Amino acid sequence: MSRVTCQQSYLSINAKHFELSAICLFVGAFIYKMTNLILLICVFSFQTHPWGIVGFTGRDYTRLRNGTFRYKPSVNPDMSMVLTNAAFVHKEYLRMYTYSMDSRISDLVTELFNCEDIAMNFLIAYFCQCESAYLVSSAGMVNLGIKKGIWTRPGHTYKRHQCVDTFAKVYGRMPLHKKVTKRL
Repeated sequence: MSRVTCQQSYLSINAKHFELSAICLFVGAFIYKMTNLILLICVFSFQTHPWGIVGFTGRDYTRLRNGTFRYKPSVNPDMSMVLTNAAFVHKEYLRMYTYSMDSRISDLVTELFNCEDIAMNFLIAYFCQCESAYLVSSAGMVNLGIKKGIWTRPGHTYKRHQCVDTFAKVYGRMPLHKKVTKRL
């Protein structure tokens, strides 16, 4: 087993992506303990769904009567995003996120120190113009960093509301699809 150590010279919400192979990236913010079976299921799921984002935790959005969009932090059957606290994406999406994504989006992510996962989901959904989120069961996986995430900070959900609405405006439409493909 090989070990990869990554160091960065400054703290950035945009710097949590690690290349695992020539094709896919594992995107992670927390330390996870998972079984080999779960990891294999993820890799297989990514191989059968390489244009999307494959992960364990889904979220959604809602549209209000006034036309604005809001983030839905609760888990429900109709998800449209996969959180990048543990997810696989094609390496081309990281290149696009880093070099091609609209600066209004990356600037807001940096300013709020939040929403990089939402930005990645928007980018992928906009680019593939398809159902881009793919959930894998998280049974057999333990998040060792769950009590210290940025979601515990005051104003976290409000910032995510702001991001969902702003990103939809930047893209000129809501690119996320309400239905998520699920796999055990």
